[in-house]
Order: sequence, then C-alpha cells, then structure tokens
Amino acid sequence: NNINHSAESFFLRSSLQVHPEVTVGLESTASLTRYDKSGSSVGSNQNGLNDNDAYTVGPYVTFTPGQFFQVTARGGFSTYQFQQSSASVQTSSQNSWYAGLNVRHQPVEWMAYSLEAGHEVQLGTQSDLTEDWYVRPNINWKFIRGIDFGTGFFYEHGKQGVGNIAGNLTENYDWYGGNLAVTHQLTSRLSVGLNYRLTLRSSDISNNEYTQNLVGLQMTYYPK
Repeated sequence: NNINHSAESFFLRSSLQVHPEVTVGLESTASLTRYDKSGSSVGSNQNGLNDNDAYTVGPYVTFTPGQFFQVTARGGFSTYQFQQSSASVQTSSQNSWYAGLNVRHQPVEWMAYSLEAGHEVQLGTQSDLTEDWYVRPNINWKFIRGIDFGTGFFYEHGKQGVGNIAGNLTENYDWYGGNLAVTHQLTSRLSVGLNYRLTLRSSDISNNEYTQNLVGLQMTYYPK
C-alpha cells in the first residue's frame, strides 16, 4: 500500500532535421506524483512515500544512415522536488542528470539487435528516489520460417535512498539477468509466445538479495 499512487505525466519534444541522416532536438518531461493517503492520519501518509514533482530537460540527436540502422543519444538535467507528505520518510529534493544511448541495427534479414545504455534517476519502491546505471542489449532472430526468437540481457547498478535524511531505505544493489522468447504466428490475427526470464539481485542488504525464474505464455490477437 505504501507505493499506491497516481501520476500526471507530460512530454514535449521539438526537432530539426539538419541533414538527411541527422535530426537534433530538445525534449522535456514533467511528472506530478501523489501517493494514496487513504487510511492515514490527516494530511500525511504514515507508511507511504513522499509526493513529488519531477522535471527533465535536455537535447537529443538521432543518426539514421540507412533504413536498418539508427543511433539516438540524449542527455540533460533532472530535478525531483519532494513535498513532506509522509510521516515516516524524510528525503530532500534532488538535482541530477540523465544520459542515454540507443542503437538499433538489422544487418541481415534474419537478425536484428538493439542496445540501450545510460544513467537515470527514478522513483523507488522502498525509497523516494533511486539512481542507477544500466545496459540492456537484445537480439531478435528469424532463422526458422514462422518462428521469431528473442534473446535479451540486462544489468543495472544502482543506489536506493538518494537524498535520504531519515526513515528511508539506503541500499546499493546490482540487478542482472537475461530472457528468452519464442513467438509463432498461428494465423494472420493470432500469435502465441513462450517467455522465460532469469533475474538475479545482489545487495549490501542480504535480505534484499534474490533469484527469480519467470515463465510466461502469451497469446496476442490482432483485430481488423
């Protein structure tokens, strides 16, 4: 219950094509998050996290030398302004930065890959704020007619409790693993997929370490 919340999110982007293969621009976001205070004392959420307003602004550039290759780089300033709406968690407002690199390439008809890497600050689940570095490569294969294979890996190194003053979890963690997906198009409107994901989490708090195996069956219907 401590993370039940609503959020109003806004996104604005402007762009300018300076070359047939290069687009530059400026993007900005705003997110207004309010945590559920039902069942708590008047004017405060005893066990919840703090209400906040978050803003980012920064430039980006996209390089597209061909139909099957694209690189996007972005970076900028981010700020999280916290209101003291929690009776137990005290966290200060934080100014930080973000950066990201996204590469998408299909060198041959039967294989495509992508890579995401960067630095970000985001809301936490056990603390008001989390700061992390991440890398997420993925490869899609189509070497059997009618069947798509997807393989992916991820690694994230982060810190929970950024700006912590009192009552907030402080933790350094590593989160990594991989996934495998097999999808078959049964008809023009129906596909079925089998997914497996392995997640491992290490932490300087031993009780927060775990290994997770997730198996899923997914059916997708495409209407007219």
